[in-house]
Amino acid sequence: ELEEEVRSFWENNRIYEKAREKSRGGKPFFFMDGPPYATGRIHLGTALNKILKDFYLRYYRMNGYDVFDRPGFDAHGTPIEIKVQKKLGIMSKKDIEEKIGVERFVEMCKEFATEHISAMTEQFKDLGVWMDWENPYLTFRDEYIEAGWWTFKKAYEKGLLYKGKYPVHVCPSCGTVVSFAEVNYKEMEDPSIYVAFPLEGKEGEYLLVWTTTPWTLPANVAVMVHPREPYVRVRVDGRVYVLAKARLDAVAGALGWDSYEVLEEFPGSALEGKKYRGVLEEEVPAQRDMPHVVVTSERYVGMDEGTGIVHLAPGHGREDYLVGEEHGLPVFSPVGIDGTYTGEAGKYAGMFVRDANALIIEDLKRKGLLVHSARIRHQYPVCWRCNTPLLFISVDEWFYRVSSIKDRLREEAEKVRWVPSWARDRFLDWTENLKDWPVSRQRFWGIPVPLWVCGRCGGIEVVGSKEELVQKAVELPERLELHRPWVDRVVLRCPECGGEMRRTPDVLDVWFDSGITTWAALEYPKRKDLFERFWPADLEIEGVDQVRGWWNSQLITSVIVFDRRPYENIVMHGFVLDVHGIKMSKSLGNVVAPEDVVEKYTRDTLRAYMISRPVGEDIRFDWNEVREYYNFLNTFWNLSRLLKRYVEQYRFNPEKDRTTYLAPEDQWILSRLQTLTREVRQLVEERRHDRAMEALRRFVVEEFSRTYVKLVRDRMKLPEGDPSKTAAYQTVYDVLKQVVALSAPFVPFISEKIYQDVVRPFGGPESVHLLEYPAPREYLRREELEEGFEKVMSAAEAVLAARHEAGIRLRWPVREVVVVTEDTQPFRLFRDAFLRYVNAKDVVFAESVPEGFIAKEFPDGTVGIPSKLDEELYREALAREVLRRIQAVRKKMGLVEKDRVIVELWGDEEVREAVSAHEHLISSRAGVEGIVFSDEQRLEGETLEDSIEGSYVRITVRKIE
Repeated sequence: ELEEEVRSFWENNRIYEKAREKSRGGKPFFFMDGPPYATGRIHLGTALNKILKDFYLRYYRMNGYDVFDRPGFDAHGTPIEIKVQKKLGIMSKKDIEEKIGVERFVEMCKEFATEHISAMTEQFKDLGVWMDWENPYLTFRDEYIEAGWWTFKKAYEKGLLYKGKYPVHVCPSCGTVVSFAEVNYKEMEDPSIYVAFPLEGKEGEYLLVWTTTPWTLPANVAVMVHPREPYVRVRVDGRVYVLAKARLDAVAGALGWDSYEVLEEFPGSALEGKKYRGVLEEEVPAQRDMPHVVVTSERYVGMDEGTGIVHLAPGHGREDYLVGEEHGLPVFSPVGIDGTYTGEAGKYAGMFVRDANALIIEDLKRKGLLVHSARIRHQYPVCWRCNTPLLFISVDEWFYRVSSIKDRLREEAEKVRWVPSWARDRFLDWTENLKDWPVSRQRFWGIPVPLWVCGRCGGIEVVGSKEELVQKAVELPERLELHRPWVDRVVLRCPECGGEMRRTPDVLDVWFDSGITTWAALEYPKRKDLFERFWPADLEIEGVDQVRGWWNSQLITSVIVFDRRPYENIVMHGFVLDVHGIKMSKSLGNVVAPEDVVEKYTRDTLRAYMISRPVGEDIRFDWNEVREYYNFLNTFWNLSRLLKRYVEQYRFNPEKDRTTYLAPEDQWILSRLQTLTREVRQLVEERRHDRAMEALRRFVVEEFSRTYVKLVRDRMKLPEGDPSKTAAYQTVYDVLKQVVALSAPFVPFISEKIYQDVVRPFGGPESVHLLEYPAPREYLRREELEEGFEKVMSAAEAVLAARHEAGIRLRWPVREVVVVTEDTQPFRLFRDAFLRYVNAKDVVFAESVPEGFIAKEFPDGTVGIPSKLDEELYREALAREVLRRIQAVRKKMGLVEKDRVIVELWGDEEVREAVSAHEHLISSRAGVEGIVFSDEQRLEGETLEDSIEGSYVRITVRKIE
């Protein structure tokens, strides 16, 4: 209810808009929001991401920065297409084209994205995320697409875009190319076969080849060996096999060779140029025209698996392609993008390639070329969207020539500030292995490739904007939207031959969409002002998976267009897993949704917990740790209630009713607050929000509540007008006033409520989020005071340990504490606070702890207390036990501090004597006007019956009206 009240206050009073307006014209700060896929409800990982972003946005706004905070959604691509396909009950591209129609399908994709954008926006707003939700950038809008076309054209003009046949991962289910960044891996079972490749002119002699992809054998062109490794000719059962010497023992074991004879040993270079007969020449006629030659490669032939002789199919592997290019080998890939063999595959034409494995193995066996067949479990690439096993095939695609700019990519990546620092190394490793990027896709819902081809002469026209398209078009559809199928209907005139030019039917990789965000979100190139003021991005925050995703695509596109990085600072967070470190999954039943945490605790609890998790590390979601942050917020809230009750009871105005007196403990907590403020600011600037959150929690719970407020509770019960009492409440107010501003970006809801309740009534802007973020008031900061207090508190903890050993409760006073230390000054300064904390009458400095005392060490010395209470202190202890019970009854009655009461007490002689001796203590602490001793109950009121040290007592309390 509190958070709903606060959110309504923000919305009704347009606080977000006022916060933006307040900092308008300040130093620009460009926060680039990475666009989540608009495919469903948010999960804990999405919540983590947006909570961190909102924290930094609020922090920089409160520091006076003019923050660009436009949110975005990735609304294109196969993820959305697959969702719509499932909704329609169809699986293939062919079904889309023939059963649904491209126009209807694209409209449904747009509707699906729009619907989920709206739902996700509401979820983000519910978590308190303040962004420009009325003006998000959406990748399906024409203005965004135009930024993509402009980028594509720039790459084309710079010669960094080319069309080529190149082996790439293809998802046969999605019917499109999958970029390097989109490949996942899972364990799968596949064939593991050893095949005999017959050497020409060597009857009965074979090259022994191992492969786990029999379906690529119809595309075999050559084999490769390592030139410097030793190879052997081995006779086994009347046959001679050639293989690497280093692999002989392993292969013999796998194939069950009980005995064999090594005939010859020679370097792999001796095999170079030798010819062999294709193993499937009868089944695949095109195989008869292949070179079938041995080539060498030091880089791609290893001795850790297989036979040391590698089957080479340049159409089905990147390494194969590179070796083939080096040796002038043909690229043969008789497989379509749907994963079925084309007519060039002869006998296997029309079969799905993985289904053909069994038939190919059978054919090899029939021909006597299958030496051994088994199954192997290994990591295999799968589609990140639909989990379908991928195929490596050669297709005609448009590629970014990434290989030619790799040095620049590395140079620019090294200039970025990465948090955590090891993320930099991971990213640089990724860039080191980058290949040319296939940016075209054979799908429907995406940015259309802005490239028109002449049907007569093959000329190409690349279009960079909608305006340019309209100017060059000779045929336009009635509805011109920059999506398929409408843009497909635009016809241009070829400037070279006058022929008709039609658009290539591909769309762009969805990673291209997100790669242009830093300028597309600024509406560049149409608008120049925002770009000139804000670009490049000052900060980006995303998950570890974006090393190979968004940050990668951004850097490539930015270096291509602007020859520089598009971002200056990156914060990387981990994934949210269950408490055992397992990925959350509906099938496992271990999913925790953001709303589950909010319902059980609060939004601020979720925020504080997420912000506090170590930067860059995966989060093992733990309800027990979540509860710790709920308790922290409860403590924060109770501190504000303490002040609010006093303000309301006594009409205390902490801005006017002030005193110049400050006790040493007041000075200490104010000094610690300035140190905290400096620490939090420094940690946030270092992007260590986790440590900043923990420092804030520790201060509120440990130092402010459990230490300071505990120390001053007795002062708070002094008579009204006493400077010591005023100073205590004044200090509580001063601390809360600064802490609510410090905490506002972390836990905005409770900070706002506390601000409205106990700060704003005495002056200040309309909302805590319209304050300036606190800077440390150095004149209040005294390091020697903080160090001295730390020494005193460590001694105090030692005293409590001694009490525990002696069995003396903290409520029971001890006569004295002996302190043995070289540095007595802090104890003299904080004498009163120390005595209140340990409940002692006096502190004595000595060279040693006397006999009859219990001694405990602390870092700077030793403390000691008497092992037993004397009779006088025992009576005071009993009186304090009675006092505690009277206070409990007052609380049950709902009384406030200024309410006065009379008390009727029944107890034995020992209790009565103790109360009589310390009646003033009880009266002053519990608002008691008089205590009446009675053997039977005469007073009407709230009664408590209990025992104190084994003696029965009955206490009746009545409020004086």
